[in-house]
Amino acid sequence: MSILNDPLNRKWLDISSVNPDLVNMFRPSVVSFLGFDNQKNPKFVGTGFVIAGNEECAIVLTAKHVLDGVQRYQKPEPIHALSALSEFIVQPKVSLHPSDLKVVWMGEEGGSMMNVVYAFYSEQLDIACCVVMPQNIDKFLPSSIPLDCRIPSVGDTVHMISCFGMDVSETVVPYKQDSSGHTLKIKRSVNIRVGKVLEVYDGGFNQFKFPCFKTSIPAEPGMSGGFVFLPKDGDTIAACGIVSADFSTEDARKSVLHNGDSLISSLWPTLGLSVPVNISTEDVGSKITIYDMIKAGRMPAYKNSADQFELINLRGDDYRVQRKI
Repeated sequence: MSILNDPLNRKWLDISSVNPDLVNMFRPSVVSFLGFDNQKNPKFVGTGFVIAGNEECAIVLTAKHVLDGVQRYQKPEPIHALSALSEFIVQPKVSLHPSDLKVVWMGEEGGSMMNVVYAFYSEQLDIACCVVMPQNIDKFLPSSIPLDCRIPSVGDTVHMISCFGMDVSETVVPYKQDSSGHTLKIKRSVNIRVGKVLEVYDGGFNQFKFPCFKTSIPAEPGMSGGFVFLPKDGDTIAACGIVSADFSTEDARKSVLHNGDSLISSLWPTLGLSVPVNISTEDVGSKITIYDMIKAGRMPAYKNSADQFELINLRGDDYRVQRKI
């Protein structure tokens, strides 16, 4: 499926280099997840984006499998016998300790290392919600991306915003176990790609048992957790999906004349995820859903797109999001 009104019949485009102002506009909204193994070696694992926050703290969305990737990098050695049955294996949780995980934010004129103080996700979704706080408050000036709960249609033009070309190298090794003195050289860029919606799967696709859709845009390693939006002149830019997986061929990655094959998690199930009521502290005794934060005006959303859904409390912090009848 070609891009509308494109005389070259291209399937997708990378417009980052020709739109520096647009790149700078998105720069304060996207973050990168940086994991450390048990030897304190750093590795970029994926992307995330800010949906609410200020200079003191922010709420970030990413793909759940990005946190899974961080966990695997933190503790690569198996903690069970290779012959153990899967139903008896207790999966380890990702460590949020500042020496094991950082979130990198880079604005137009500076950057900041962020600590993840809270993470929440559903096992049924490939979406995770994190609360992050900066090490240096004076440098953190995030820009929030509103949530768009609409479901794209086949043929819609979409933009994918993510981090690309991420690289990290060690310039000074840590001199303490808590990573004191650890100095890193970091590279990354904000990537903007344009393509079309190829398929929509409201009931999930193959092993991906959550609402999702496919696009013609190839997603490179590290772009998971970025966001996709439906562009419209003069309208609010709001995320309608989160980059979840990619099945693109090498031809698609190298040529805009071939369709890519990226899988995007629909964003509306995010409404059922929870964050602490007071996100400026680590106290998670009382929580609030993203849906209720939107209704209370504490988080931006695209027009009234969240109003078409309702929450059903199953137990504790477990909610089902469903469309209103």
